[in-house]
Amino acid sequence: MPTQTTNYGLVKPATTEFYDVNVQNGNMDLIDTKLKEIEENANTAPSEIGNIDELEVPEVTNIVQAINVVNEKVNEHLADDVVHITPAERTKWNNPATTADKITISDSGSYFTSNNMEGALQEIAQSLNGARGSLIASVNSILGM
Repeated sequence: MPTQTTNYGLVKPATTEFYDVNVQNGNMDLIDTKLKEIEENANTAPSEIGNIDELEVPEVTNIVQAINVVNEKVNEHLADDVVHITPAERTKWNNPATTADKITISDSGSYFTSNNMEGALQEIAQSLNGARGSLIASVNSILGM
């Protein structure tokens, strides 16, 4: 009694059976069908993943090399501090100074003793209050009050 192959079910006649052309033809038809499926799948695969000849990187000759080039370019891009901000820059950006005491000033003329906006404004206010008092006293003096 004949048996069948495990993967494709080809008929394997027993050693005691006579040769049967129909069994051989059936096996050939099955092999032909499977080979055609493999060929069609092989021909459609490149269109699904792209044609290696269309790559714009001439030194790349296979898909693994192409993936490695892309990975390298992505890593270079991510490491670019001009395009991407550092964690410290992100923290500063996400937490901007929202009160005058958190805004530092650069006082190249040395007009203030404070190094932040709040302190400088207080110093200006104190100077104006002093000048105001002097101004009022001067006006009162002129008016004879």
